[in-house]
Amino acid sequence: MNTSMLTKDLGTILVGHEAVAEGIINEVGGIAEAVKRLHFMINEDTTPYE
Repeated sequence: MNTSMLTKDLGTILVGHEAVAEGIINEVGGIAEAVKRLHFMINEDTTPYE
């Protein structure tokens, strides 16, 4: 398998702010920001589970 050809097979590659601008992802960040967001979303959900 020729991995150098992989991106050409997939089409256009968007990175960072380009992906946000296209609506593919919500925001740019790393693991720390993702974990903070996850904790926020967990704490935001106050729906009782049955």
